[in-house]
Amino acid sequence: MRDKVRVTVHAPDALSASLLARCLTSAHVQVLDERRHGAEEVAGAVSVAVVDADHRSSDVVELAATLRRRNDAVVLVGHALAPGLVRRAVQAGVSGVLSKDCDADDLVRVVRQVASGQDHVDPALASAALRCADDPLTPREREVLSRVHCESTVADIAAELHLALGTVRNLVTSAVHKTGASSRAQAAARARAQGWI
Repeated sequence: MRDKVRVTVHAPDALSASLLARCLTSAHVQVLDERRHGAEEVAGAVSVAVVDADHRSSDVVELAATLRRRNDAVVLVGHALAPGLVRRAVQAGVSGVLSKDCDADDLVRVVRQVASGQDHVDPALASAALRCADDPLTPREREVLSRVHCESTVADIAAELHLALGTVRNLVTSAVHKTGASSRAQAAARARAQGWI
């Protein structure tokens, strides 16, 4: 009998995490809970981290890259995975990318596959990622655009990032130009749609 693959689940809320854990639990996969066992204890025992890409409270690619440094492999699952997000995730070391349109057996199969050292990117997502435009934004421009909301001002963003007002204005202007947008809100929307932020 093969060893069980040990997995942690990272999701934006407890319900999503428990649903993913139930889908993954099988004769071949053991889901460990960092909240219950402690991050240090789990870190050495886990081979795959499964990340819910609908985790929009933070940069999901940054989260996946951090988890990749602690685990053998990372699998990203999500509903509407933007091509740019898929590309950035793979470049950050994510081993598996899968749409939530899959069934539980497919998810378990991909987790076991990446645990054995193979990569898996859903073919439709891979195709779209290969065809998408390159991300023209710098890391700082992405950071600024990710904070653009209907109610946010340039001063709010500058204060939050501890940057000078003029620096934020220049970064926004550059990002607007690079995305072909006519406003910072449109630039942010385009960057989100491409998966750049």
